[in-house]
Amino acid sequence: ALAMAHRLSQIMGVEEAQAKMRGLGHSAETAASVVKQAQNAVDGTIYTTAEAATVAASALAEGIKPGQDLDKVLASVANAASTAGVGMDEMGSIYTKVASVGKAQNDSLQRVADRGIPIYQALAEQLGVTTEEVFDMASAGKIGFKEFEEAMTAASGTVAQEMGNTLSGALANTKSAISKIGENLLSG
Repeated sequence: ALAMAHRLSQIMGVEEAQAKMRGLGHSAETAASVVKQAQNAVDGTIYTTAEAATVAASALAEGIKPGQDLDKVLASVANAASTAGVGMDEMGSIYTKVASVGKAQNDSLQRVADRGIPIYQALAEQLGVTTEEVFDMASAGKIGFKEFEEAMTAASGTVAQEMGNTLSGALANTKSAISKIGENLLSG
């Protein structure tokens, strides 16, 4: 019964993400395609399609385009969330905040740094400046979403896939895979 409730919860999460996308003016075909992208992004990780679809819906709402742009963001969010040891929803909210304002300010960078991701160092290397200059640039609103996403990708590597290969990750991944099978069976 608990497994069935979990599967139902995952299906509802995917359906809610699709409804959000449709409500924001995306076609049913686009919503279904984005859910497939979300599923591919978390394949082999501890995260579920529902988690990734929710992040994808929020990313679309903030102007991230379906396709390669969304693929990059979903992979980056999954890796950063794994590095930080948090859920995709928590890390995704940081990404979407940066995307919504179009710049990475110090409050967002600090949220990332507080979760153990060396974002200031990654941005300093990427931009060819010191970490102090990164702080000043962020204060002045001079670090865009693109720079933020690229630095997060560099700072997080491929942790989501690597974590999926550990024993605890394999167990979580098995649960995630079972949820995905249940989602497919219950949703037809």
